[in-house]
Amino acid sequence: DGADGDEQAEGGPKKDGRKKDGRAAEDPEGRKAGTGEDMDAACPDPLRDVGPQPDVILAGSSTELGRIEGSLRRAPGPAAVKSYRTVGHSPLVLAVPAALEPRLREAGAHRTGSSWDELLAALEEVEPGLPLLRPDPDSSGTGLQHTVGLYEAPDGRFAGGANRDAEQMEKRLGGRSVPAADADTLLCDLTREAADRDGPGLGHAAALVAEKHVADFNLGDRPGADSSCGNSRPADDEARLLAYYPEGVPWMDFQVAEVAWQGAGDAERRSAAVGAFQRWLAGEGSGRLLGGLVRGSDSGGLPLPPSGEAWKDPGESGVLPDVPFVREVPGHLVADAVVADYTRTRDPGQVLFLVDVSGSMAGGGKRELAADALRRALRRLGPQDSYGIRSYPRSAAEPAEAEEVVERNTPGDDQARAQNWARDLPGQRVVPEGAAVYEVLTRALRDTRGDDRPLIVLITDGDDRPRHDSDAVAFKAMEEERTREGSADVLVLSTRLEGCTAEIQGFKNPQDRAECFAGEDAAKKLAEQVAGAVRGRAAR
Repeated sequence: DGADGDEQAEGGPKKDGRKKDGRAAEDPEGRKAGTGEDMDAACPDPLRDVGPQPDVILAGSSTELGRIEGSLRRAPGPAAVKSYRTVGHSPLVLAVPAALEPRLREAGAHRTGSSWDELLAALEEVEPGLPLLRPDPDSSGTGLQHTVGLYEAPDGRFAGGANRDAEQMEKRLGGRSVPAADADTLLCDLTREAADRDGPGLGHAAALVAEKHVADFNLGDRPGADSSCGNSRPADDEARLLAYYPEGVPWMDFQVAEVAWQGAGDAERRSAAVGAFQRWLAGEGSGRLLGGLVRGSDSGGLPLPPSGEAWKDPGESGVLPDVPFVREVPGHLVADAVVADYTRTRDPGQVLFLVDVSGSMAGGGKRELAADALRRALRRLGPQDSYGIRSYPRSAAEPAEAEEVVERNTPGDDQARAQNWARDLPGQRVVPEGAAVYEVLTRALRDTRGDDRPLIVLITDGDDRPRHDSDAVAFKAMEEERTREGSADVLVLSTRLEGCTAEIQGFKNPQDRAECFAGEDAAKKLAEQVAGAVRGRAAR
């Protein structure tokens, strides 16, 4: 989804003249915002490391593009952003259940012209405790831009850093929930929760997204959404969303940036191709790529009058055609400061990863999945968090003992050793005998008792030792430990199920149930779950 700033490669050969593979220039899951040079250098980045050479970055906003450029300056490499062009706009909105509109109007909230302070006060009056859901600012361009607006323009005037009070704003948002990786995922989760979960669901939550996401959702056209959500239109006002446009909040201005590669022999030809692509996108290609749900941009980077599917029937799409354009463009320094403030508002999390390295994990891509999941989850930790990694079994003779790979209470931004170990995991030694999973988990539960907001992440394909009577005893001991007051939450990535590659099971609440995912999706979902567990007041 362009609104969440997926940077994508566009055409262009490698240095040896072969056609490149068109993979994304940067994985939003792999982006670690505001953690400094060490983290930038440790994270894989195709714009710096050996690999594909993308010619184009599609960024959700100039704010996001500025942060990408800053990352390249902190960790120099052969790539540089050479030029960029605005190809579309989408205002940021508060998406509210349509059924609340009459009561919100009575409380003084208007769909345009109301500040964040006024909108939040009206919501508190009309529907106290209504969940306010925001995409994760660390992985979502929409979430980042919304956080800038919340901190910098609470009264409707963009302050540019003056009197920023992140702690107060996060308290007003309040609550805890797993922050979605992007806006499409957020709305998709609401759809699923309405159908079969205990979460807030449609009609019972508000979402901080972009105008295009509201139109996508109401018109049943969600190209970035999980296929399990479906693309049906909301049945009634209970499920439909209305866009409220907070005063003074910067818009999303979609950027197409050219990437120049040092020493590229075909630089001139590639640059010409990118220029042609930019011109096409700004013209006739805009409607095709942006689906008629995004406002176009003129040659000066200003929004064109809205035209397209979203504005044919505003009553159906839930968006408004006439909205004041906010000209302020947050610089990367403001965005960096906002991300740093956001990070400081989060309560620290303490995570212990338990990774199965027994013989049964050696085949079927299980270790590769475990390594991918671990690396993604690690990247969702902040500097205020702490973690540790244990692998098990230690040896064939010690199935119930674990090896300390990274000791507990290691700072979340100290990851060089952990990332290296995870990267090498598929080729590491194999302990031929099975792992005593229950015993290892029981020990971890005991060790983490008393920690502040602990989480245990168990990655395994199960206990593959021969079955015997002691299994029931070991399971009972683990259950007793897990249900004791003050025990850590447990999140399990199981790779043993037939019918799907992996399942994720949370044991925080008795009603939690497993979710089934395939391959890379399981690794991404685990990272989201870990992020939610350590993000305190960051999302609601």
